[in-house]
Formats: sequence, C-alpha cells, structure tokens
Amino acid sequence: MFSESIRQRFNTGIFITKAFLCLVILICSIFSENIFAQNNPFGAPPAQPAGANPAAPGGNIAADPLADENNLIIRQLLTEDPNTPLELADAIRLSVQLGRTDIARRFIKKFDALMPSPKECSDIQRSLNSAFLYEIATHSKLQPDGDRFVATIRSGAIEYLRDDARVARLILDLGSDDSFVRRRATTELRASNINAAVALGIALGDPVHEGYYPAIETALVGMGDVAVEPTIGFLGVDDLDHKARIISALGRLGAIRIADRIVALTINEPADSHVGAAARKAITRIVGVLPSQAEAAQFLKQQFGRYLEGDLMLPQDSQGRLLLWTYDSEQGTVVPELRDSRIVSLAYATVAARDLYSLDLENAEYKQLFLRSVLESSKVLNGVNQPLSPGTHDLISQESPSYVLALLEHCLETQHYPAAVGAAEVLGDIGDESLLYSTAGRPTRLIQALNNPSRRVRFAVANAIFKLNPTRPFPGSSYVSGAAAYFIQTAGTRKAIAADVNPDRSLKWAGLLSQAGFEGERVLTGKDLIKRAQQNPDCEFILLGEAIQNPGLNETVYSLRNDPRTADIPIGIIIDDIPNLDIEFARVVEESVTGKDENGFFKNPVLHRAEIATNPAYKLRSIKYDIGTLEESTQEESAKSLPSIEGNKDRSRAQRLADVDPLTFALFEPQTADQTLFQTRRLRQAVAFQAISVDERLAQANTCLKWFGTILADQAKYGFYNPVRHQHPMIDALFFPLLCQPATEALANVPTSEAQKALLTLASQNTEILESRKLAAVAFAKHVEQNRLLLTRGEIEQQYELYNKNIDGLQEELDILGGLLDSIEAPTMPIRVSSDE
Repeated sequence: MFSESIRQRFNTGIFITKAFLCLVILICSIFSENIFAQNNPFGAPPAQPAGANPAAPGGNIAADPLADENNLIIRQLLTEDPNTPLELADAIRLSVQLGRTDIARRFIKKFDALMPSPKECSDIQRSLNSAFLYEIATHSKLQPDGDRFVATIRSGAIEYLRDDARVARLILDLGSDDSFVRRRATTELRASNINAAVALGIALGDPVHEGYYPAIETALVGMGDVAVEPTIGFLGVDDLDHKARIISALGRLGAIRIADRIVALTINEPADSHVGAAARKAITRIVGVLPSQAEAAQFLKQQFGRYLEGDLMLPQDSQGRLLLWTYDSEQGTVVPELRDSRIVSLAYATVAARDLYSLDLENAEYKQLFLRSVLESSKVLNGVNQPLSPGTHDLISQESPSYVLALLEHCLETQHYPAAVGAAEVLGDIGDESLLYSTAGRPTRLIQALNNPSRRVRFAVANAIFKLNPTRPFPGSSYVSGAAAYFIQTAGTRKAIAADVNPDRSLKWAGLLSQAGFEGERVLTGKDLIKRAQQNPDCEFILLGEAIQNPGLNETVYSLRNDPRTADIPIGIIIDDIPNLDIEFARVVEESVTGKDENGFFKNPVLHRAEIATNPAYKLRSIKYDIGTLEESTQEESAKSLPSIEGNKDRSRAQRLADVDPLTFALFEPQTADQTLFQTRRLRQAVAFQAISVDERLAQANTCLKWFGTILADQAKYGFYNPVRHQHPMIDALFFPLLCQPATEALANVPTSEAQKALLTLASQNTEILESRKLAAVAFAKHVEQNRLLLTRGEIEQQYELYNKNIDGLQEELDILGGLLDSIEAPTMPIRVSSDE
C-alpha cells in the first residue's frame, strides 16, 4: 500500500516534480559552496565546500546519518528527528519492528536525556502496551538500554497512577456538567490502580460528593476486579448510608465473596432501609435468589466451617500470606495488612459466626461459636501472648464464671487453644476460688486444664489461678506450683535436642543445629531424651534417630506425646538406610521449588502464574480446578514416577509414625547447615502459628517467679503449695540476669542452706553483673536475718579470704564483700539494750 501510494502521487504530479528538480539543480549550481558548508542538522561539524579539500580515498562517511541508509522509513525517521518523549517512543517501536536495534538504541539514549514526566510515561505505556515493553526489556541487542527504558516507563506510569491529586481531580470531574469531562474521568479511573479504588470508596461517604454518588459508584464498578478487595474493607464503616452504597457497588461488581458478609443483612435489616434494600438487591444479583432465614443460617454455618479449614479462595504468596483490607475509623479509610492466611481465615470466621448468631440470639450453639471465634480472633490478631482487646474482654465478662469455664472446656475439646487462653484470662478476672474446690475431692476442671498439651493454655490457666488467690488447700494444688516451676526453667535461648544411639551422629546433628541458629543439645538414649525434653521449656523441636534405644522409637515418641510438657514439640525422625539418599534428597529439594503438586500445577507460585499467562491449556486446567470440575486423574499414565519414600510399599517406622501424628515428620539425614534448615523447615512451620518467642518465655518465667515470691513471703497462708521443693529452678533462674530480681526476692524466703549459699555465691562472684550481685547481697542479708546463718565454717573462712584478696580492689567490690561479711557477723552481735532500761 505504501508503494502504491507513492506511485500514484508520482504519476499525478510528474510534471511538477520535474520542474521542482530543475529549480533545485539551478539553485545548487549557483550557491553550491554555501549550501554544502552549512552545519549538519544531526550534529556533525560543518562540511567543506566541494573541491576545497577533496576527501581522501576511503575517508569516513559515517558522520552523515543518512549515508548508506537504504530503508526509506528509517531515513524518514532520521530526517524528522523526533524530540518529544511520545515521538521518540513511536520511533523506538518502529525501529524495533523493522529490526533496526542500532537506531532504536540511539533513540533510547535520546529519550533518557529528556527525563519524561509521569503523565508522559503513562501515555507511552498505554501506547506501546505491556507486551511490546516486555519485548524491549528482554531483547538481547537492546541491552542494557532497553531494560533501562522500560524501567523508566513503568516507574513513571506507576507514579502517575498513584498521584492522589490527580485521582481527587478525576473524582471531582465525575460531578461535572460536561458529559465529555465525566466520560473522560470515568475512563481514566477505570485504568487506575488500587489507590483510586480506595479514594472512590472514601468518596462514596463524603458529603462533598453527595450530588453525584451514582457516578462515583459507576466509576468504582468500572474498575473491575482490582476494586473488589479494598471495597470489601469499607463494609466496616459505621455510617449506614455509606455502607449501603458500598454494598450496592460490590453487588454490581459481582463480588461473590461478600455473600456471607451481607446475607444476614437481608434478614435482620428492614426491606425499606437503605442497607436492607442494598443487601437484598446485591445478594439477588450475586446468587440469583433471596434466601430465607433458614437458608441464610445454613449458608453461614457452611462458610464458618470453610474458613476454619483455611478455604479462602484467595491468592497467597510463597509464605502463605495475603492482603487483608480493614477499615480504620480514625483515618477514615481502609488499610491493607499482609497477614498469614490462617489469621485471615480466623477473622472471616469470626464475622461469619457473628452474623450466624445475629440470626438467632436464643441459639446456644451459635452463641458459643460466636464467643469462641471472638476470643480466638482477638488473641491471634493482637498476639496470643498479649491481653485481650478491651471490647472482647468486656463482652466475655458479661457472662457468668461457670459459663466462661464451660466455654474454656469447649475451646480445649475443639483444640481452639488461642480462644482457650482468652477464656482463661477472663476467668481469672471474674472468677473466685470456688472454681478450685469440689465435693468429690478430685481436681476441678480448671485444675485439670493444667495438663493440656498447649504451653500457652497451661500458663494462662496457672496465671488465672494466681489471680483467684486461694488461701486454703484444694485438690491439685501441687499441679499449680509444678507448672510454675516448669516455666521458670527457661534459659532465654532457642534450643533443639538431637538424639541418636550413635554418639558421632548425635554430635554432628547438634553441631548442625548450632550452625542453623539453635542451641543444640545431644543425648544417646530415649530415656535421656524424655527427661531432657520434660525439663527444658525452651526446646522448639527434636531430631530423633530411627534406631534410638532404651526405650525404642515407638515408646519414646509415645512418652513424649503423653506428657503435657512435651506433647506439642515437633519431632523429626531421621530415616536410616535409604538407598540413593543423595539423589532422593536433591529431588525433594528441587520439587519443592520447581515440581508439580498432585493436581499437576507448579508448586512455585511464580512459575504457576507464568504458566497460566503463557499456556492456554494450563490456564484452562487452573480454571477447572477453581470451579471444581477438574478430573480426578491428573498424571499421565505413561509417566514414570521417581523413587520416593512416600511411594514405598514397605514404609519405614518413621514414616508410619508420621502418618498418625501431625507433629511427627520423617526426614533425611542432613549433611550441611543448609540441609538442616531445609529439613527442619516443616518442624518449625508446624508451630509457626503458636510459636513462642524467647521474650514470651521470659515473661512467663518472670510472672511465675513473682508468684513464688508472694507465696514464699507468707508460708503460713500459702504453705499448702509446698513451694520449697521447687527451689532448684529458682536457683538456676538466679544466675540469669533478666530473671535475677524476682529470683532473689523468692529465694530470700526459702528457708534452706542451698538458697542461702546460692545468694552468697552470686553476690561474691566478680564475673557477674554488678546490679545482680547487689540484689543477691540484699537478699542474702534478709535470708540470714530470717533463718540464721546456715553456712559451714569453711564457707565462712572462704568469704573472709576473698575479702582480704580484694582489699586493694575497687571500692564497689569491697562494699559488696564487706556487706556480706556484715551479714555473716550480724547474728553473733550482742543485742543492744535501750538506755531506758
């Protein structure tokens, strides 16, 4: 077409062209010297007049950009010399399409020098489209200029889309009297990003825009799927009219996920109210029918169960996280938070339970599910180790102590441990000591909860009993002091235990654990492992050799699972005698990154999304899977499966144990620190939801030490706890700086020689922290005053020798040692008689 056009113009104007050429030749012959001496428009130095200085044979003719350029389009581009970003972008596209990457790179460098504005970048991105920009970014002959060009375009376009002032201006344009301005604003907002959706959601509740709410809603709906999630967050607004407009927009967006969020409104809200009408219209638009109260309750109960199972049908990142948009009333907008998918599931389950309960306030089951969900979501969202939110605490506190105790038991039976922690917290505030006594002479249900496998539950129950403050003996009182003694044994570190009959292997595993960031401990028998794990509150997981003896593997795992102190510790069993172990381990590592799951989809989310974008058959398969129509058989029958432990008919003992225990895993033997991290990842992730940090362990120990200090200070009142038998954990805590203060206060009232010697030892050692030594010295003086001197003659002589050795030392050292001697000598001093006598 291009050639035909030229030929037509040539035929129709041949005479004029000939005349024009003659005129040009005439002018050149007269002014040839001046013409050829002009500056080159492409930046080359002025040419010499013809004949003035003839070019040498073989001279450089590249200074002329049109020299030896036979492509008419390229010659035209070079002649036009584009100068604006848009013109240069078109020239770059044309050059790349013609295969002239050399010319394209020349234009790219010129483009970089112009520094285009964000709006120009947005226009260019819309003009060139993403596919062509990707081609430029990956074209080998355009690098590194091509990649830099695309990065400039994309960053500028993103900045333009995020321009809040621009979005605000477009929203104002939606209320313009000019229909063209309104259509233009709607079109531009449709192409904007998620920030514009948030701004439109805010505008739907802003009285300034009251006159054109429908236009704002239409613009929001026009943004499509990108607007769904932030708009759902606006369902938390307090203004009912604002909420009604949000519901209307979500209904028009076809957001199926809001069905469980608005179905209760179709029952509870009057049909003539704004919210009720909007909910009825939206639910009808989404599901096609208006449900009855029974159907709504059934649907909400079903959704509640799905959420508890983690079925969100939302995209997650590689770490199982997704964005949760929540409304912040103080800021008046929705705020995105990257949350663990399990936490988001709990939040959605709580909303479903609330709406389910609102349908029938007399239903005891619905009430129990609602209160349990409120407790669990409050604990998980705010931190299980943090106090309940004031609103949740007040809500649960309205119930009687007996009901809260029943709720606690329900949470324990269903293994909703965060909710149980919250119930125990409330019970400690509203209950009384009657919860600890029974006519049968057996421990009550509250005391029995101290044997729960969850560490947090045991501490929450113990702390509740501390608050109830019983002053007379009750069945199971020894459980309370025993639990408190367990919590104070923390050393403030992350520990793991390696156990194997082979000393070299257990030593190697302990060393690898240390390289991986854990304090590795090693044992050789099952008996030692059980004892060490029971006494170690810092143990995060266990590596156990399959050949462990005394007792054997099954008995060792059973004993660990049957003790509440070790029941929730993940166990990794190292499998022995696996053929081709190195090959199998490499295969497992590779498949975790590049392999496919049982449905034939890539496990790596990046590869999964890339395959959907480039493989139509894969995309269709993914859609079928999402809507539940994917066939059961996903593997090709001819495909030969790789060797795998999972596929062996004769499964190892480790694998058989892992089949029946969700916290037991069969592992390969790690050979490096990297393999150790990879192998133990499942163990660490198994407790990620309820993982207890070092700070939380220390806080628990601090609370229990303070409780010991309280009951030891009044043995006549609290002697039934028999706290003296737990003096050894308190002595160990004495030498841990972060627990030294409550430990010294407790040991000052322990009437034993071991406690007195421990206080003296800490105060005398110049390698300990000075503040800790001072605290120990004060506690030692108090202990001697209350219980007389319990040291042997040799220990007293050592103390005098220590003072004499440091007679020339620092004054602070002498003050401490001298004070200790004063305390030792105090009981032998004569009692002063007052002058009145």
